[in-house]
Amino acid sequence: MYDRAGLARSDVPSCARTFDRIVDELESVLSGVASGERCILVGHSFGSFIVRGCAMRHPDLVAGLVLVDPAIEWLTPNPERSHRLRRAQRLARVGARLAQLGIPRACLALVIGGAPSAPQRFSRLFGETAAQTLARLVGEVRKLPPETYALMQEFWSQPKCYRAMADHLAALEHDAAAIARIETSASIPTIVISSGNQPEEQIDAQRRLAEASRGGRYVIAASSTHWVQFDEPGLIIEAIRALVQRNNQIIDSD
Repeated sequence: MYDRAGLARSDVPSCARTFDRIVDELESVLSGVASGERCILVGHSFGSFIVRGCAMRHPDLVAGLVLVDPAIEWLTPNPERSHRLRRAQRLARVGARLAQLGIPRACLALVIGGAPSAPQRFSRLFGETAAQTLARLVGEVRKLPPETYALMQEFWSQPKCYRAMADHLAALEHDAAAIARIETSASIPTIVISSGNQPEEQIDAQRRLAEASRGGRYVIAASSTHWVQFDEPGLIIEAIRALVQRNNQIIDSD
């Protein structure tokens, strides 16, 4: 797993965020850790676009793809989605300001200390937008094992992480047309895992993405929200193992 520029342990990016640059950075990671090797790439949400972009550039180096709740609905913009995307960017930038004041650190400290409802009461002092930002952050952190709370507190107390999230959302808005043109080889086996709490039209679109691969498989994570890796991580592990086994069988037959 790697942290994209500006997130977690990674430094802030040295240039403006565009989709092509984000894919370039994944290629740099792969050249450093698996130079010349065929890889199975796993991407969640926006990350699914990045791994597909890499697979389109280097189909010979990609042994398989696992796409976890790929956010392909955002590639068909409409006024409502455009509004939501810009609102998400505003929320992320609000999060950066709150982090400068130490508020996420305080809220996460309360969660770690066993007072899960305290952040909601605390955030009301700063308005509804701030309350929504903090409530979502705290809600996702509470899905993780308690031993990871301190690490999450460290990451999500840094203003840079919120700014990076806003920049990635802006890249999605600006480069949606280019992302929509991504075509990966049908010969790359692709497993798509959808969360179970979305409209049927989105599920159908994700299913078609899996069916475009000759070795494709489609899975619904019925008990998951968008963050499948928090709710049903076993499904992702199973998908990776299936692609590893398939790749080993191909190597053996060669």
